[in-house]
Amino acid sequence: MVTDPHFTDLKNALQSSNKMFKIQIPNHITQDSILLDSLCRIMSSKVYFKTSPTF
Repeated sequence: MVTDPHFTDLKNALQSSNKMFKIQIPNHITQDSILLDSLCRIMSSKVYFKTSPTF
């Protein structure tokens, strides 16, 4: 199971929010295809997300 604290925070925010919001995804998550795929599955059409410039 994923134990990355940034990932956990992002996942919790996505699952608990019904509002429009922006999140900044840390580089080490955007570079990890498994973590990024997991986040993308959680996201719905309500979510707009901005990745770091290096992604």
